[in-house]
Amino acid sequence: MGAWGVLPFENDNALDWVWSLEDAEDFSVLSEAIDAVASQDKIIEDCEEAIAAAEVIAALRGHPLPELPNEVAEFVKKHTKKKPSDQPMKLAIAVVSRISETSDLKSRWEKSGAPRDGSRRRTIC
Repeated sequence: MGAWGVLPFENDNALDWVWSLEDAEDFSVLSEAIDAVASQDKIIEDCEEAIAAAEVIAALRGHPLPELPNEVAEFVKKHTKKKPSDQPMKLAIAVVSRISETSDLKSRWEKSGAPRDGSRRRTIC
């Protein structure tokens, strides 16, 4: 994976996933990304898409990151009158919590030496 930062959209996997929002007519693309991680048992792998999906849900519920990729901003704008139900939001929160505890992403983040004060992160750890 190519990564240039610790924020949710600062890696290749998340940005590749963002393209799936372009043709999405509903929230199933968000649920699929989150469910893929929710179904993993032990150390969570390939979770960048779930982090990105959780951030899209946050944006849809009125809590966007200051800077969103254009595709995310367009998806949110397109669905501004609809909001995901509480269930995907609750599952996203649970998945992000699990990722912050035990995931390959957490291990890579720790090895990077990025600050742990939260100044450059929002969702992870």
